[in-house]
Amino acid sequence: MVETNDFPGAKLKMEELVPIVNEYDFEDVSKAIYCICVCVNNRSALESTLSLNWVLIEHNHKGKKKLNNYMDFKEFFYSIKDIIEPSGYEDAVVEDYGDVSIDVFGKKYSVIVGTGYNMVFACLQLLPYLAMELEKQDELKEVLEYNSFIIDYLKEENDSDGYYGARLVLPKERLFYKVRELFNNLDANVLKNISAILESKFIEKKHFLEINGEIIPLANTSLLVDLYDVWYKLVPETNRAQLVNRMLTGIALDLSKLEIDETINYLCPVGFTNSKDNLKLQYQFSFALVSSKGIILPINRSEYKKGELQRIMDDIVQAKKEDSLYLLELFSRRNDEKRRGLTVCRDIDIKFLVYDDWANPAEPYMMTHSQSEAFYCCTSLDIVYYLLFMKDADELYDYLDYMEEKNEAKILGVGGDSSTFLSWKEANHNFEKGAIKYGIIDVGTDTENKYVVDYYRKYLKDFPIGCGDYILDNPFSWNITPKEHGFYEYLLKGKAGFGGLYCMFKNNSFFFFPHNVKFYLNGNEYLKYKDAIFLIEDLIQRMLISVRDIIESSSELDNSSVQAMMMPETYARESDPTGLLLAQDRAYVKSDSCVTNKKICIRFVPMIDKLFEDIANATDRTVEVKFFMELFYPLAKYFPLFYKKLEKYMEKVKLEKKEVSAVSFTIEYTWKREQESLFRVEDDAYIAVKKHIAEVCYRAGIKPGIYYGKEATQVVRSIQKELIEDFEKEVKKLDYLKLYERSLADYATLIHEIMVHRQRYNSFEDIKDEVRTEISKNIIGQREKAKHNLRTVSYLLETTLYNSGRGQDTICNEIYQYLLAYANWLVVLGDNADICYFTEDEVYVEVSGEYIIDVESKRKTDNPFGTGLARRMYDNPGYFERDNQADSMYFEKVKKAFEVDTDVPLDVFLSLILYLETGGKIKGELYHRGNIFCFWKEDIVNNYSSIQNVSKELAEKALELLCINVKKLKTKNNTEDFYLPIGEKEKRCDRYEVKPIYEYNDMVIYSPSVLHFLRDYWGNSIFEFHMPFEIGMPSTKKVLVDWKRVYEKKIVFDLESVFKDNGFDVRINFELMNLDKKKYPQYLGDYDLFAVDLQKNEIWIIECKFIEKVETFYEMYRQQNRFFKEDKCDEKFQRRIDFLNENYKEVIRDLKLPSADYMIKPYMCVNKVFVSRYKDIAFPILSYQEMVEKIERT
Repeated sequence: MVETNDFPGAKLKMEELVPIVNEYDFEDVSKAIYCICVCVNNRSALESTLSLNWVLIEHNHKGKKKLNNYMDFKEFFYSIKDIIEPSGYEDAVVEDYGDVSIDVFGKKYSVIVGTGYNMVFACLQLLPYLAMELEKQDELKEVLEYNSFIIDYLKEENDSDGYYGARLVLPKERLFYKVRELFNNLDANVLKNISAILESKFIEKKHFLEINGEIIPLANTSLLVDLYDVWYKLVPETNRAQLVNRMLTGIALDLSKLEIDETINYLCPVGFTNSKDNLKLQYQFSFALVSSKGIILPINRSEYKKGELQRIMDDIVQAKKEDSLYLLELFSRRNDEKRRGLTVCRDIDIKFLVYDDWANPAEPYMMTHSQSEAFYCCTSLDIVYYLLFMKDADELYDYLDYMEEKNEAKILGVGGDSSTFLSWKEANHNFEKGAIKYGIIDVGTDTENKYVVDYYRKYLKDFPIGCGDYILDNPFSWNITPKEHGFYEYLLKGKAGFGGLYCMFKNNSFFFFPHNVKFYLNGNEYLKYKDAIFLIEDLIQRMLISVRDIIESSSELDNSSVQAMMMPETYARESDPTGLLLAQDRAYVKSDSCVTNKKICIRFVPMIDKLFEDIANATDRTVEVKFFMELFYPLAKYFPLFYKKLEKYMEKVKLEKKEVSAVSFTIEYTWKREQESLFRVEDDAYIAVKKHIAEVCYRAGIKPGIYYGKEATQVVRSIQKELIEDFEKEVKKLDYLKLYERSLADYATLIHEIMVHRQRYNSFEDIKDEVRTEISKNIIGQREKAKHNLRTVSYLLETTLYNSGRGQDTICNEIYQYLLAYANWLVVLGDNADICYFTEDEVYVEVSGEYIIDVESKRKTDNPFGTGLARRMYDNPGYFERDNQADSMYFEKVKKAFEVDTDVPLDVFLSLILYLETGGKIKGELYHRGNIFCFWKEDIVNNYSSIQNVSKELAEKALELLCINVKKLKTKNNTEDFYLPIGEKEKRCDRYEVKPIYEYNDMVIYSPSVLHFLRDYWGNSIFEFHMPFEIGMPSTKKVLVDWKRVYEKKIVFDLESVFKDNGFDVRINFELMNLDKKKYPQYLGDYDLFAVDLQKNEIWIIECKFIEKVETFYEMYRQQNRFFKEDKCDEKFQRRIDFLNENYKEVIRDLKLPSADYMIKPYMCVNKVFVSRYKDIAFPILSYQEMVEKIERT
């Protein structure tokens, strides 16, 4: 007698179905019902599919109607559809079919997660351990083989319709016929064996039915969960606590098996003692997690009597307070019997994670937890999800801290705490992102199952599950980032410096290129190879993309793997005492290999100096090909046919233009790569800052909505003062000198990157056009990102100096990143407030219902101001034909004016900067770290004056010009405000960018890279007729204005020459009224260039403008406002264009040129790339270089 526990409606539907289904032949209808139930789109209609399985059990076997084809099936489906239509109350179940697979005993098996149960994936992870406990490994393999066979057999035909939720749809025709095939390919003995294991009287757990000795399969996705349920109940209750511990230890061990060096993330199984002398362990636990923030210690409460659990935790805490808490693994991970362990000192936090022996998702469970219990409670299944899906132990620590200390809402969900954890991850570690506090947070009903399926689809679809590879054995040991062209970046969780590039091919072969920083003697040696790693990875990736078809068509490579690990020469000598590897006569790479089955492991040592030199000098891909073929030379032995195809293909490839290049250039300032900082701000910091800003918005009474123009500016300004005061309050808590040094280290590195990227941009002219375009785009992106980050760091650095005080708090990474994130948002909000003030066309400010403030672009598609504009600006940096005589004369005037303004000769000023750039050559530094130098001020003055033969008084004056006056950092145009006016440069002479030396107690602190940037800044600015600042520099400003006027006229004469050289009839400063004052209006003004192409019948009219460079959003939009709104330069030119379009025949006649139908080609030519951000312009605006190219192409 079949029963149901959870689906009473299934029985009612079954009873309605019986008379219809009984009309059909049992064999045909059983296949039809299997097709309906197995269809992935019907997954959430559980009650309906169970009723269909049930009706088969009740079939009277007298039906005669046949289902011979899809039309018959379709008619049957619609005859029962109204009965089995799901109600609107059924929960959605994740619709996976073949997306998820697991490795059991070294073999890959497809499984289904969307079963109607929660916490399915954790159950599947524990299933092999349960089978081993009961010695049922063979039975498990048979069940997995059967289940996986069905999934794999139907996978291609059983695809989703793209919807989600409870519905019942007609399966596709191809699935219908594939199911009929499936029934003909099932093994009767297997069906009999498995049905005997999974016998049940409940319809929810029915997977087979027996008819006259024949086993008929039913489509029920919960097969593996039900198997787990059957076996788990075989374990005596008294043994379950220890079983759960062993299973969790197994999970932890499998995740941490690559952890054999000094890095400790897991201790498992682990014991505790409070004496170094007596290593007898007092308590034993399944594992411990070691994070940078503290220890996470899971404890199974089912092992202990009431009150005993608290006593154990008290003992551990007491031992920690006495600095006598020692955690030790129970077994050695090495052959030397040495065990790993650590001492937990009193200042290290411990979080207890308490679970019990419930580990069966098929059994109902209610967790109980008293508020008086000072520990976090979860289930053992939750712990499985924590371990598999945490980024690292720090993330789990943060989650426990969030739930214990920060979250006040009640969490609703039926997937255990794991569904909360995974929802928290997807919410970027914060449920409440704005100012609104939630009373209840609903994390959903199938959350953890959906997360698993999405994770597989995004990250693990190409992972070599079940391949038997020791390193790539467990996908959850890796943090995985998808890259382009089917590549992934794999980084081992919890172990910095081990990971690499991975790619899977269609023939189930994969290539993996791991790197291990442990191979390098020290940081200096790693830095020596760092550029080589990037170059080689790029080379290999491009080559593999080009030979993808050869790899996938080679049967030799089917189900194979190739792992190539790079080593420095020092490590190669140590690991290869025979010396055979390095003795090879190769040009670029020395490699050897070993093979196991179809797994090839290659070790290789690149000859990096020769590789860089030859690639830099190469004109084609010969060097790339030779390196690639030498690297994979070991494959010639194992896969000879493939290698011959490769050789043949490479003979053609090597003649192509190269795709990889190398460039070297000299850095003129003192710089140490090992001292470079790494600018990094985690998402958590940005989210925390945005939440705080939302709270300020809420308190300020700003209403949710979208704000444009000056209204948007007012929204930002209304909260800006409070935000700045709050930001400064946080800065004041810290040791300002340490904060200054740390931010200066970031500032210096970002300046260095910006200058290096600029040099790199024009260094790849010798490679394929499409590759050069890709590289140029990447360099622009990297440089622009560094420029933005520089402004963020600059804001923090200047705020730190302005608020220099007595703060003593330690600066940890979390606090520093929070301050950077805060500074970033102050910069972003300030910039966009400026933009909105000048125009409504660019961006707008949106305040959400949670009072989260965001800046949104109005140009989301076909943005003319995106990468295309950036590329134009990089390709046309504003160069033009120089007038050497004028330049020489005016530069001398600038030098005299500079001395008048500053009382310091320009040569002395610039030579002092150059002297300070070479800080590494100046003796007597007090310290040199983070590419920052500290000297006694007196030593600098004495040394410089001696070397340059200038007076000490003059040296001191020059040095003062470079020293920041921190009290004036908020001063603009000699007026102080409450904020740092970062949008102003011309009117702000006291900013760190132009005065980058900080004077502290008779010492000077600076970075050489920042000073080198300043030297370039002055040099470039002067020859572009502006200065880094204007305040206090009236004489110099006047000379530059006069110098600029020379070039305002010269640009017209230069273009006149270009037109004449290309055969045009040209007139400059051409006024029509000079031809006939009565005929032509006076208001038109003149045409800067009027050029006629008599061959093509074209009239080119050019309006020339010479405008200053701007460096901030505020200055740019002020310039735009002046040009297009106040001066209306475009409208004036458009009037001349319109008049000529209507009257050009009269003009041509008066010029005595041949009459014809002419095309008018108007252009505005500017000394730099310039666009209109205010309105659409009917004519092109080109830079001088673009204008010349346009003329010469005619």
